[in-house]
Amino acid sequence: TDALKDITGNVFDASQAILHENERKMLFVKNTQVRDDKTKVYCMDLERQKVIQEWDTKDVPIFDIMSSRKDNQRTGEQCFLGTNNRTLMTLDPRMQNSQTGQMAESLTYATNIGINVGATDKRGHIALGGTLGDLRLYDGTTNAEGKFKRAKTAIQGLGANLSHIDVTADGKWVLGTCSKYLVLVPVSMDNGQTGFTKAMGKLKPRPIQLQLHSSDIIK
Repeated sequence: TDALKDITGNVFDASQAILHENERKMLFVKNTQVRDDKTKVYCMDLERQKVIQEWDTKDVPIFDIMSSRKDNQRTGEQCFLGTNNRTLMTLDPRMQNSQTGQMAESLTYATNIGINVGATDKRGHIALGGTLGDLRLYDGTTNAEGKFKRAKTAIQGLGANLSHIDVTADGKWVLGTCSKYLVLVPVSMDNGQTGFTKAMGKLKPRPIQLQLHSSDIIK
């Protein structure tokens, strides 16, 4: 496979990649310490095997990208989501703003809350995982100012960094990957709602830890 190259022909390594737009394109985030390159998403045409577009968020770095709804990569949807350690944002390739580039809606916390990874369900509810294993669940809607509404539910983790998370299509379960175990989190309630749409309060679950027995680890 040829090396990845941006529009100007510079070779780069990707830290994140997702399929996009009927799975005919792939989006990349560059693995780099250069801040300006961390604000860009690179779009490759898979049929041509060539990066054909670059989208920019100006001054807001992007560490992770994900579909705006589960399985949206199989549709013609243009928008997708991006995160850094304190920001959740929507990127819309069709817009061009002199100050925010292709960044549309966003939510930025005043401090680094350790956002590491994210995932969505079929209805566009958003789960964000942190470096301490904590989860934040958002309904994916925006307020009158066009900003994402704050998380409905925050669930304390087991202390280990989440390197990947996924959400079931119905939004009832969140599955997380840590270096030595998996965590499974039930976020549905008896009234048919989930922690994405209503604060769970005292119903917050403790993540279920799934790991091999010590004897199997030795083997």
